[in-house]
Amino acid sequence: MHRIYRGFLSQWVVVLLCMVSVSCRQSNAVSVVEARPYAVVLSGDTIPFTQLGQLNGDRLIVNKDFDMKGALSKLPKGVMLCFKGGVIRNGALEGDDTKIEGRGTMFDKVAIKGIWNVPKISTKMFSDLSYENALRDVVALASPKVQNRITIEKGDYWVKSERNGDVGLLLCSNTKLELKDTIRLVPNDYKHYYIVRATGENIHIGGNGCIIGDKPVHLGAEGQWGMGISIMGAVNASVKDLTIKECWGDCIYIGGRSKNVLIENCKLDNGRRQGVSVTKADGVTIKKCLIKNVSGTNPQYAIDIEPNRRDSVDNILIENVTVLDCMGGIKATRGVPKDGAITPWLGRVTIKNCRVSCKTRFPISMRRCESAIVNNCILSWARGKTAMVFLEVGEAIAEDNMFIPKGNLYETIRQYVKESTGRDAGKLIRIDAVRKKSFKNNIIKGL
Repeated sequence: MHRIYRGFLSQWVVVLLCMVSVSCRQSNAVSVVEARPYAVVLSGDTIPFTQLGQLNGDRLIVNKDFDMKGALSKLPKGVMLCFKGGVIRNGALEGDDTKIEGRGTMFDKVAIKGIWNVPKISTKMFSDLSYENALRDVVALASPKVQNRITIEKGDYWVKSERNGDVGLLLCSNTKLELKDTIRLVPNDYKHYYIVRATGENIHIGGNGCIIGDKPVHLGAEGQWGMGISIMGAVNASVKDLTIKECWGDCIYIGGRSKNVLIENCKLDNGRRQGVSVTKADGVTIKKCLIKNVSGTNPQYAIDIEPNRRDSVDNILIENVTVLDCMGGIKATRGVPKDGAITPWLGRVTIKNCRVSCKTRFPISMRRCESAIVNNCILSWARGKTAMVFLEVGEAIAEDNMFIPKGNLYETIRQYVKESTGRDAGKLIRIDAVRKKSFKNNIIKGL
């Protein structure tokens, strides 16, 4: 008991020091996390699973509350936990293809380990999820061998990165996550973190909820890889109807040979590096999204399609997307090989029916890709003369677009109307080393 008490007390000392650090270093922050300790300090003891309830064949019936007092209990393979009014508290459960039957609250400060078979998972199964990383215990009930539906009910849930590159919530294959409220990141000083990461097949995230990073209260100054949702090596994945904001890097990052990814009806706000980055994928659709206020560290675009070294990106569709007050609009590019490195490859990128308003960089920039198509878009910008760039593109098509230069830029643009397309950096549409092109019905509003 003394050891448990000392562990609990030491955690609170660390928490209080972190809160003081946040207050001193981020005095202008809007909000500071009210940090909580972990759910339970495990004692290292183990107890027989039969102490949890009454065993009836392969069913373990929990009909009264049981306090594990920090111990771990390992469940035999295939046993079903049947909750008939009891709650298991203060410990850790290790499943082995374990099923659950019952309704309402089942666990109170219980760490979930092992392998489970629970198709319908809800935060309602847990009495108290106010402690840091509590959602890890909820998500731990999912298995890639089961069609999982995870419902995160109303409430504020805190995710904490415990080291550089840490993952807050890791979603496995065959998971549908419904977020009904807010996931918040505890401020940290790491260069690299993931609040939610999806890896596997058939992973779908939605639910009208909100994911909030730590950009306004980040404790460090370095790095650019703090991600809201990371889709890495995912096949048939989607993110719908979410608000993702204030991430130290990108609101959404797509990489790791992902395939068939849909981002739809999302609001991405105040990302530090990008709204969306795509670095290694085949078949990504971004549609009906609002992306705004991206600024802080380069490239600072609403959407950046940019394969990393040795990687490839192909078949990108950006449709009905609104970009507001970002440094740059939509960018697609690949790097130039150096020192014999394998060249990254960028295939087809299509942008249509989008409205892009940006501050200091190009509304549309397409560089070193096989095909770039921009149709029926409205572009508004304030700096420079160029609205679109096509550089070293196999096929470039820009048709039926409207340009709305801001402020004094309007009078400057008028001088280039008759020769608005060319290699000169002053042209409205700049093209250079384009093999095949079509530029039709592009107009400047007011002329």
